[in-house]
Amino acid sequence: MNLLGAVYIIGGEGFKSCRGHGTSPSFLLNSAFLCISHIDQCHARKDVKNIIKALIVIVSEQLIRSIGSLLAMWELIPYIRSNPGDFRGLGRWQSWSIYSAPSHKTRVVVFYAPGRSKPRGLKTCYQQHLTYIQENDLDTTPRKMFEDDFLLALRTWRSQGERLLIFGDANEHILDGKYTRRLLEDPLLGLVEETSRHWGDSPPNTHVMGSVPIDGVWRTPDIEVNNLIMLPFSHSVGDHRTIILDVTTLSMIGSYQHKVVYPPCQPLSNKHKQSVP
Repeated sequence: MNLLGAVYIIGGEGFKSCRGHGTSPSFLLNSAFLCISHIDQCHARKDVKNIIKALIVIVSEQLIRSIGSLLAMWELIPYIRSNPGDFRGLGRWQSWSIYSAPSHKTRVVVFYAPGRSKPRGLKTCYQQHLTYIQENDLDTTPRKMFEDDFLLALRTWRSQGERLLIFGDANEHILDGKYTRRLLEDPLLGLVEETSRHWGDSPPNTHVMGSVPIDGVWRTPDIEVNNLIMLPFSHSVGDHRTIILDVTTLSMIGSYQHKVVYPPCQPLSNKHKQSVP
């Protein structure tokens, strides 16, 4: 069975680097979804380890400049058709439309929900969103604006027939929170929270200083997840748990056409003196 490997990495305060006082957030990294095509069981652990290492390099070099980031690797790249993000330009979420045929589309989304607290300082996400609200004379709060806008975006995609696979930091309990319950109870979306199906007896905290799971994976019933694991903090990037899951290619893309065939060649070696100039 063909599988797509998905790695959800949440970088915490240690990875945030805000520049300036503009209305558009310039956080270095809060969350990233890495979609990896055709993970081989023998090399999966090594590949994921190398990918996480590469992500740390990207973070350190400040190449990702948004709250949510999406990265595709290997054979999955040809299936990415569009990448509309937050329509207000605040970087609160990022998304991809992935498909082989237009009749079978999957929307992959990464989001960060602003907290309900009011942190001080001009460089915080909350204050940047508040500046946007004030400049546009809106009667709302950063949290409420996100909740209404994000639900509208999800409902729009779902009404267009797209399958949904959502990764996010909800900044509240992913099952019992006020907003997450709103997402799960929406009849049009029909979302299922996937990580809770793999918790066991007790829900884990997903932030190193937290007590409840605030990071989750939501999917529509037409997305098939075969397995999921939440890494311990010692093996995760940042101060949130890294989440790794397997999604079937059939449910995600519908068909698999872009098979990469590597040309056969003689392996190079520098151990033979005659072949080394």
